[in-house]
Amino acid sequence: MAFKALNDPSKIGLILKNAAYTYGPLLCWVLDKNQRALFGDWQLGLELLVLNGALTFAGLWVLSRPAARVSPPRVPM
Repeated sequence: MAFKALNDPSKIGLILKNAAYTYGPLLCWVLDKNQRALFGDWQLGLELLVLNGALTFAGLWVLSRPAARVSPPRVPM
């Protein structure tokens, strides 16, 4: 019954849009409020999830360090 109640595309879109706000809330809020000035008639929707994921990945990639090289243990002869 819950799946039937949530089968409305507008409800699913609302849930995903709210999920986008949890991943980078300030960025989503700024983009959502200024999207007409930034993009004209094109409206951001669920693309916010993709944009937030890409920015999170890029940020983690920039901040990551390469793994330390570990030499194999020497076996005494």
